[in-house]
Parts: sequence; structure tokens; C-alpha cells
Amino acid sequence: MKSHIENEKQPIEDVARDLALLAKDLDHRHRQQRKIQFFLDIRGYFVANRVTGSYIEFGVYRGEMMYGAHHVLDGTGCFPLYAGVDTFAGEPAYSQDEQEENPYLKPGDFAADYETTQAFLASHIGEDRLRLVRGDFREPSVLEEAKAAAPFALAVIDCNISSSIRAAADWVLPHMQPGGLLFADDYFANIGDGDFVTGEILTAAAQQTNRKLIEYQTYPPCARAFVVM
Repeated sequence: MKSHIENEKQPIEDVARDLALLAKDLDHRHRQQRKIQFFLDIRGYFVANRVTGSYIEFGVYRGEMMYGAHHVLDGTGCFPLYAGVDTFAGEPAYSQDEQEENPYLKPGDFAADYETTQAFLASHIGEDRLRLVRGDFREPSVLEEAKAAAPFALAVIDCNISSSIRAAADWVLPHMQPGGLLFADDYFANIGDGDFVTGEILTAAAQQTNRKLIEYQTYPPCARAFVVM
């Protein structure tokens, strides 16, 4: 490792080239890299602590993240089932406030075909270990279908709008195993106006359900993971 003294012996343009190459080497090579890195980071955690329960994901889209979870984590033996909840019709209707929080978003974004996603995930996970629920999980009846997969060792909230994040957090925290992990993909999103919307939602959900969220790790640009106790 070069020290600053060794660096001083290099022309500044050489240092600049080194920095440009370093940035290229460290740059994310895939848009799912933070999620795969998360799964790699927690694999040893589950092996060491033997926290067992289902995997659940809110906001499945095409199933990329669930595939990654199964591919990286299934060897731990901690996840008997993989569950996911999504409208499979894209972003649901949302309020004016939520539109202002997500100016880049419109209803119908991130739509994926249910049958195609089901077939893709079943081909890798197995039909008997997969539970995909179609519907707006802000509706309690939709989440009732997911309850059969509880308790959960790992929960992923990959939603954009605050009402969906709130519904997922309020419902899943009471159904999580102590020591389970929660991954909030949009934890640091949309805070430029001074409101920490997702952070406040998770804090309130933990208080209301008498659960404790212990910060585990941040996954840039916007994700954070927590241990649930």
C-alpha cells in the first residue's frame, strides 16, 4: 500500500490516472450488486447463529432478488420457504404526497407478469418451496395469504411508496424470528427535502410491535439492513 509520502513522488497526473482506474475497479458492475453483496455478507451470520425461517420479499418485480437470495443463501439450510408479495401490475395507486416523494415514479412502473415470474422462480427454487402472492399488500387480505410462510428469518422491503413500506413493516415485524434480518432497499431514498420518511416508518413499526431494530450494515446508495430482536 502506498503512503502519502510515496504518492508525493508521483506526478499529479499519474496520481489522477491511478484514481480513475481505482474508481473503475470499485464501481458497481451490476445494478443488483448491493443486494448480492448483502446476501454474501449475511451468509455466515445465518450459519453461525442458526436463525431459521422463511425468506419474504415485498416488491418482487421479475424475481431477481429472490433468485439471488436462493442462489447465495440456500446452502445455509436456514430457509425452508421463499415467499414474495407483489401486485405484478406495477406500482399501485398512491397519494399526492407519495408522488412528491417519488417524482420519477408513476403508477404501473415495475410491472411484471405473474405467471412468467412464478415459472422462473419455481424452476430454480422448486414449486413446493415457493409462495408468490399477487395483490396490493396494503390490503390485509392479501397479506393473510403470506402468513402461512411465517415465521420469517429474512425480510426484504423493496418498495418505493411510503404506504407500501409502512404496510410491509407493520405486518412483517411481528412475524419475524428473533435475530432475523430486515433489508430496507429504499431506507435513504427521498430525504432531500429534510424528511426521513422510511426511517420514521421503520422506527414507528418497531415501537408499535415491540421489536428492536439493530443496525447491521448500509448498502449504497440507499439500502440498510437491520437485525430484528
